[in-house]
Amino acid sequence: MRKVLLLAVVCTFWLILAGKATADSITYHIDVPVGVGSVMGTITTDGDLGTLLNGDITSWNLTLNDGTGTATLSSSNPADSVFISGGSLSATAGSLFFDFDGSGSFVNFNGPSPGCPPQWSIRTGGGTSCNGTTDDQMGVSAVLPAGEGVYSGTLSGVQELGVIPEPSALFLLGSGLLFVGIVSRKAI
Repeated sequence: MRKVLLLAVVCTFWLILAGKATADSITYHIDVPVGVGSVMGTITTDGDLGTLLNGDITSWNLTLNDGTGTATLSSSNPADSVFISGGSLSATAGSLFFDFDGSGSFVNFNGPSPGCPPQWSIRTGGGTSCNGTTDDQMGVSAVLPAGEGVYSGTLSGVQELGVIPEPSALFLLGSGLLFVGIVSRKAI
């Protein structure tokens, strides 16, 4: 019985360590309607949960559609950038969120053009982005000129921006429990 208990403890620590290794980065799948347009793609973070800051977004690959055309923003293009201000962008292990009840926060994914487009802007509490997005809105401009874009209606509360399917973590947990069960059964 001692061997089974020791094995269970070792397996538990192994699962915890393996879980930490897989949580080094998290890739969220984005599929957000914005007015007649949309934003689709991926955003990868460093694995931090809770409020996200500029350094927490490690890569992105987004296709912006403003209803008249499309453009791609990617961290692999050194001219593209992301800027986060305030504490309204947050992450859980399964989802990426923006809190539209915050104050003065925004997230901008920008292309190389200093005056826009392309840009995906998410704002709350004040100010206007270069594509015209104002308080409590999401806006996207892919090929529309500066100051123009397509916008969501006024948003409030916490809105989900992206999700991550995590089958590998469930597989790892299930295989660990199966292993403990098999060893326990053989010991009895």
